[in-house]
Amino acid sequence: MASLGAVRPETLPINKSTCKFCALPVQWVRTRDDRPIPMQPGEFPAWAIPVDRRWSFTRDRLHHAPWLDGLEKCRLVHLDVCPARPKPENAVMLELWERLRARAERQNGGIPVEQVLLEEEPEAGATLEP
Repeated sequence: MASLGAVRPETLPINKSTCKFCALPVQWVRTRDDRPIPMQPGEFPAWAIPVDRRWSFTRDRLHHAPWLDGLEKCRLVHLDVCPARPKPENAVMLELWERLRARAERQNGGIPVEQVLLEEEPEAGATLEP
């Protein structure tokens, strides 16, 4: 069941760009405190994502949403599944990380992500400015 005030992601002010670490697409969205956060495109079942990694849209902003239940969809910060970062421990996030890693390598002519990093690896908990 959707939370009160939920809006469809396609109606939000989203700045599409690419990750400066893996060169894959990201969607920049502002949080309630106006911080830009690079989000992984798409929505994921809340039941499969760790509580502390769930994000949601309400009104016109993005916010951390640990309360989402298993029937709802959530968003992920791209850095949690960026193939330029270490593998995540969560099984669903690991599967996405592996698919993104393969996509990045195909996009880069088969060269492993580690060899084509555009910038140094982001630190844990870092947010990227667009």
